This record gives sequence, C-alpha cells and structure tokens, in this order.
Amino acid sequence: MPEELYRIQDLCLRKDNTMLIDHLTMYQYKGEIIGLIGLHDSGKTLLSLILSGQELPDSGRFYYEESPVSCQVLASHVALVQRRSSLIPSLSVAENVFIIRRHKRSSFLMHRKLILHEAHNYMREMRLTIPPHVQVKHLTRSQQCLVEILKAYILGARLIILDDIPLTFFQDPQFSRMYQYLKEKKVSFLLTSCDIYQLQLFSDRIYFMDDHRIVKWIYNEKRNAIDISRLYSRPLSYTEPLSHDSPIVAMKADGLCYGSLKHISFELHEGGIVAIFDLFRNASSQLLDLLSHPRNLTAGSINVYEKPVKGESCASFVFAGFELEDCIFETLSTRDNICIGSYKKLAGPLGILRRARMQYVEQTFIKEYEEEGFNPRASCRNLPKKERLAMYLYRLELLRKKIIFCIYPEKYIDYDTLHLLKKSLQRIARRGNTVCIITCDFEKIYPLAERHLILSLDSIQEYAGKDEE
Repeated sequence: MPEELYRIQDLCLRKDNTMLIDHLTMYQYKGEIIGLIGLHDSGKTLLSLILSGQELPDSGRFYYEESPVSCQVLASHVALVQRRSSLIPSLSVAENVFIIRRHKRSSFLMHRKLILHEAHNYMREMRLTIPPHVQVKHLTRSQQCLVEILKAYILGARLIILDDIPLTFFQDPQFSRMYQYLKEKKVSFLLTSCDIYQLQLFSDRIYFMDDHRIVKWIYNEKRNAIDISRLYSRPLSYTEPLSHDSPIVAMKADGLCYGSLKHISFELHEGGIVAIFDLFRNASSQLLDLLSHPRNLTAGSINVYEKPVKGESCASFVFAGFELEDCIFETLSTRDNICIGSYKKLAGPLGILRRARMQYVEQTFIKEYEEEGFNPRASCRNLPKKERLAMYLYRLELLRKKIIFCIYPEKYIDYDTLHLLKKSLQRIARRGNTVCIITCDFEKIYPLAERHLILSLDSIQEYAGKDEE
C-alpha cells in the first residue's frame, strides 16, 4: 500500500476580501507524480508558493507522513522550481548545488574540492552530463532546471514542485533519467501547468483546479476521456457580444466537420480579438488546415460577412505565422519591409509606387514606436527581436475588413514583446479587422484576447473564467 507523503485540508487564503484559495483539499503519496492543471488565475501558482513556504495561508490543516504539522514544517521538505531560475549565474554548478537553503542556515559550506567531488558523484549517479565546474550563466534553461532539482534533492526535499515549466524541459532525456532515479528514492513531484498534454506525459494522477479550489482528480490512464470543456467552459453564446466589439459578425462557422474535427461552431465579431486554445494539441492544426482550404470541408459551412465560403481559399482570411526570421527581408529598408504587403494600396493608377505614401507609412511607424528608439534603416540586418516583431505586425495594421489568424504567437512572446504585441493587435482590431489567435499556450496568450475559446476535437466552448462570469 502506498505511503502518504503529505495531506492538506480546507486550505484558505484571503486577501483584500477576495478568496484566493477556497477550502482546498489534496494529498500525495511518496514517489507519486501529480499533475495540477489550472487555467488563468485559478490559484495553482499560489498553492505552490504556500506549499514551499513563500506564502502563509489564513487557515488549513497540514499533515506530513500522516502526522499533523505546521505549514512551515511541511515547507521544509518542499522545493519549488519555477520558470525563472533561482540559481546564481556567476557561481558554478557545484557551488550553486551546495548553497544552503534558508532552513539550513546553521550548516556550513563545504570545501571547494569536496564540493566538486560530491557534485560529480551525484551527477554520475543520476547520469547527468552537466560539468559541475561550469558557471550557471553558460547553461541552457533546461540544464538550470536539472541543477535546481539536483540541489533540492541533495538538501533533503521530499516534494519537488515544477511550476509551469515548458514542455521542452520534460522532453530532455536527462530529465527522464533523473525522474526515474528520484521516483525510486520515494521523492514526489508536483507538476503545475495549463497544458493537459504536458501533464499526461508523466503524472500518476491529475488534479483539476478551478475557481481557487480542486474540482476533480483522476488517475492518468490512457482510457480516461478528459473533457476539459466541461470543467473550464460553458456553451457558446452569441446574443450579446462584448461592448467594445462590433455587433457585425465577420465570420460564422457552423457545424464544421473535417478530419477528426466534429461539429465545430463559433462566431468572430468585427473588431474583436479572440483566442482559440487547443489544450490537447491535436485539433488546432486541423482547424487551420480547414480554414486554409475550405473546399475540403466534409460537413458544415463557413460564412464571411454573411457570404458562404466555397472555393479553395477565402480572400478575407489572412494567416499570420510567427516564423519572423523568414518574414523580414534583411536586404530591404524599414520602409520596404513594412510596405511589402500593401504595394497595391500604395501605388498610383498605373501601378507605380508612390514614394510619398510609403514615406508617410514609414514616418507613422517610427512615430508609433518612438519610445522604443526605433529609427529608419537602410537595411534590416541584425534586427532586434522587438523591432522585427513590430515591423511584421505593422504590415497587418494596414489591412481593413480582414480576418487575421495569428498562428502560435507564443513562440515569439516574452516579457519584452507581450506589451508590444497586445497594443499592436488592439490597433489592428480598431481598423475594422477581426483577430483570431490560434494557440496551445493558455497562460501566455490569455492577456492578449477579449474572448477565450477552448477547442477539442468534438466541441469548442467559451472559457468560463472568473473575470468573464
């Protein structure tokens, strides 16, 4: 019979008259891998902070190895690994591994040669190929995560929380080896994510978190039919578009069937920004293929501004991929790069480009981003990431009455580009375009959209987030 590692009961945390954790109860066995899925603002990161001792709850009961303990005692056996590294970049791997945690302050640092020797032994035991003497700043983020897990284990952690770590890390063979080793040592993992596919790779059980509490848990077995739309969504309603949306329906999909897709129906309003989330990563590619080739539709209909789409393609559809290395021409100037998709609009009656119009477009672009320090360029070689994105999006701002599908923009989003992308999409929508974001990353894309739809193979539902109720 499995041994229980910890249990929490009726956990509550309230701030400013808002219930952030609402009577949450969960448990975990030794050596068990639990997945915790929660969408935007569901409380999963806050729960991780409480378990690791970085946030104190208002009430709740805590048990460690079936004995009542305080929150602080439970936290002394927990380590939290997040997207942002907690390692010191200027120190070596070995030095970082043996830096003592706050509840180990009474211990002393080890001798440098002994540190290297011990780190090498642990890494050889776990079959890690990271040199212990290399500085952390020279490691990839995946390698840094491995070092943080190694450090947590050496310092006695019995529960390691991986909070919203990217899927690429879990695909690293070194993690698989470490994971198997630690599981045999009865070390437990708690994996938090908004991506069900990611959690299904390793979890023994999956907890579903919504509205600041646990709503359900299941054993992670292949026969499980996990209908996320029932947990996190509600039926689509088109009767009352958002106040800042136009009541004009730009596109209506009704009962679409194509490949594995069945009975997909939704509407996009003119001037709106909608995100379609494919949490299982198995439906969005088929939806995009269908929209690119409407003629292949096996059942259902697509109408754009009340006119049916029947041909091989639709002139109102614009597909904006975010492989930006291939979208900016390095030999061209700033002016040519931002105008390249609008030459017809900028040409005179005989098809001759009007330089004055192009210059005006360039000046408007530079003025829009003057706070970013953008300047006109004769060529776009070695273009910074943010400027590359701004130029690409500005092409879309010149369009009108189009339905623009932004395809997987998450691969180009970070702290620097998120705000730029949001403002650009809002300007694109204000010009009468409709923006539809196709994505698999809920957390990154959530702030960009006004409506949020969850796509699966046989349904598309509106996300019933707390701020949308």
